[in-house]
Amino acid sequence: EIEMLYHPEHEANIDRMIKVTQASLAYMSKHFGRYPHPQLRIVEIPSFHGQIAFSFGQVIAYSELMGYSLNLENAEYDPLAAILSHEVAHQWWNHQLVPADTQGATMVAESLCQYSAALILSEMYGEQSINRYREINRNLYLRGRSQERIAEMPLALVENQGYVHYGKGPLVLLQLRDAIGEDALNQALAAYLNSARFAGPPYPTSTQLLDHLRAAAPDQSALIDDLFEHISLADLRLLDASYEPLDDDRYAVTLRVSGSKLRDDGHGKLSTLPLDWPFEVVLYADAQQQAPIASYTRTLSGDVQTLRFEIDTLAVHAAIDPGRKLLEVDTADNQRDITLTSTAVTTQELVHAGH
Repeated sequence: EIEMLYHPEHEANIDRMIKVTQASLAYMSKHFGRYPHPQLRIVEIPSFHGQIAFSFGQVIAYSELMGYSLNLENAEYDPLAAILSHEVAHQWWNHQLVPADTQGATMVAESLCQYSAALILSEMYGEQSINRYREINRNLYLRGRSQERIAEMPLALVENQGYVHYGKGPLVLLQLRDAIGEDALNQALAAYLNSARFAGPPYPTSTQLLDHLRAAAPDQSALIDDLFEHISLADLRLLDASYEPLDDDRYAVTLRVSGSKLRDDGHGKLSTLPLDWPFEVVLYADAQQQAPIASYTRTLSGDVQTLRFEIDTLAVHAAIDPGRKLLEVDTADNQRDITLTSTAVTTQELVHAGH
């Protein structure tokens, strides 16, 4: 039973809130075990303390300005769904499984809720709907780490640093999901939850969560180390993009890409390592990146690598990691127009190239 308690003049988004709650309960119950209570109450609270939300057992207190009086007409992004699904997810993370009060506790309590919210958004609106969610959390993380005065901690050792467990946490988990698959990651999280559901002391830790992740994806142990136990960033650059017409009315696109992995010691000192993370390459029929022609997943075998693709339709623009799925500070050099290879061409080749 879903019960909504609200000011009678704040009913504009009640139906939407019920649908978000239903979708959240359905997804979380399917993947992480049933909701353990007979009802869930969503209670409106005034916003004089700010825009806040709290999740208690069976009860979610939700600020009026974050949902009840929020104007969502023609909105491209649904912040109500992102926040409310996070609070519903707390009925599993930090309620059914309570982490030990140690480093990494807020990764378990908050990052897993942020990740769950992304999955629920994707379930409700499609995978493209979480692009804005990624962007918001990426900006939160990059802004927060630029203002850190003591030391940034790796996600698995986070010390209540909101920009890490709220901002970075879902990005890291989504990157791992992309590498091993949503089902595999959810099964690992469910196994972790089942190992300590409603457990007393000793309470579970982030270290035990990493053990479950490694058990689920032993071939991704290095990636798990990078994402959770180190502070790792990508640095991708699209150095050159060109095409040449082929004899069969097709086109060969050649991209020269450089990439490295930057490891931060927590104080801003960076070391450079080879980038062994897979990334997406997308070719477009327009410079605005609205008409993708082809998408590929590649991994670099060196600092600089030439990638070649044969396609049926002329592409005019290329981008690497256009969805910004990897943690990267500067992405301005991740795209460029594709130019005709600078060699002598015949009139027939120009016709094939669309000129």
